[in-house]
Amino acid sequence: MVLNLDILNIRISNNMVQDNIDHLISLIFSSGRLIRKRIQIEKKFSPLQILTLHYVKEHRNTSMKDIASFLRITPSSTTSLINELVKSHKLKRVSDNKDRRLIRIAITPQGETILDAIFKKAKIKMQNTFSKLQSREIRSLIRILEKICSNDSQKKLKNKINL
Repeated sequence: MVLNLDILNIRISNNMVQDNIDHLISLIFSSGRLIRKRIQIEKKFSPLQILTLHYVKEHRNTSMKDIASFLRITPSSTTSLINELVKSHKLKRVSDNKDRRLIRIAITPQGETILDAIFKKAKIKMQNTFSKLQSREIRSLIRILEKICSNDSQKKLKNKINL
């Protein structure tokens, strides 16, 4: 009997998603646009450049291939993006200690300083945005976003294992 209830709950959940998918997509795009608009502090850097700096800071000495995969852009686009950030002294290319043929990408102290300043300003703006929510709503939002993100991470892990 429990199995039948589980199947029923899955069907109800799937129907609810299907019935509300257009509205969900619209809300996700609208909220994403609003958040990007509110945290666009540095006019000198595109959101993609800021995301790249953040990724490189979090994944020390990463490769161009890893960056391209994370950003879901082509290797040639990644090269252009990295070249701009290297030219402006925000990132640097580093030879791999184990394999000299590999070039790693690392954030510079100047890149870290700028990224920290951007995040500090963004944090203040986002606090103002989320101050409209009650504590319970914030906890629910965090739980929902973590669930969505963990599902995406699990799918990526499964894809890597299946390769």
